[in-house]
Amino acid sequence: IHDLLNRLVKDAPAAKAAIDIACHDVTAKKLGVPVYQLIGGRYHDKFRITHVLSIAEPEEMARVAALKVEEGYNSFKMKVGRDVASDVARIHAVRKAVGNSVAIRVDVNQGWQNSANTLQALTALQHMQIDWLEQPVVANDIDAMVEIKSKTTVPVMIDEGLCGIRDMREIVAKRAADKVNIKLMKCGGIYPAVKLAAMAEMAGIECQIGSMLESSIGSAAGFHVAFSKKIITSVELTGPLKFSQDIGDLKNCYHIPFIELNVKAGLGVEINEDVLAQLTSRKVVVC
Repeated sequence: IHDLLNRLVKDAPAAKAAIDIACHDVTAKKLGVPVYQLIGGRYHDKFRITHVLSIAEPEEMARVAALKVEEGYNSFKMKVGRDVASDVARIHAVRKAVGNSVAIRVDVNQGWQNSANTLQALTALQHMQIDWLEQPVVANDIDAMVEIKSKTTVPVMIDEGLCGIRDMREIVAKRAADKVNIKLMKCGGIYPAVKLAAMAEMAGIECQIGSMLESSIGSAAGFHVAFSKKIITSVELTGPLKFSQDIGDLKNCYHIPFIELNVKAGLGVEINEDVLAQLTSRKVVVC
């Protein structure tokens, strides 16, 4: 199916992911097993939930972080990327608010642009105990990631710079990252994500399954990939926690600070047809 899709349509990975996820769900239901059994079995029992701190003024990010620690979170992903000076202030403020025992991952979303700015920031953050630094430079500058990785002890993760097999091949060949962020909506679904994880595992590069803020369906698909692979050591699938309305019930699997999958067949998600009808703007029946 993927071969056919790729011949007919260039790119459009999220649309291909929808078809891919549906195929895995219906096949697993036919066999009476969870999707993770189709792709390798269940390796992990649970994952920590990382709360994403949206970019704001340092004081506001610190305030929200402190509240989330009280709720039970012990891991944060900080969104930064405005400029080095203000971003350093944000990270310092959050670290001061949550203490040293809470994990902080910093996602720059390409905002520091180049290796010079990134290394300047890392010098100012050398005592902040950052778990890892995600995509500080523009997506297509793999060589800048190589330089940063060679000059810091902070692990670096590639996100926007990884969309498919060609990117992963270059990342592996150049040893451009300690970690990669695999997103099903970027690569085309479960099947391509499993291939990327296998390539990373052969190179000893840890993986994370990331989020484009999908609903219960897309998030469950990501979790099934994550739970089935040893090399996937973290997840960042928080869409269902942020939705005011969701067509599925995956939220029931979140038990802060952990996420645990059920053992139902397929994706393990029950669809709320009433919510689906409310959120549907156009319906097409394909015969």
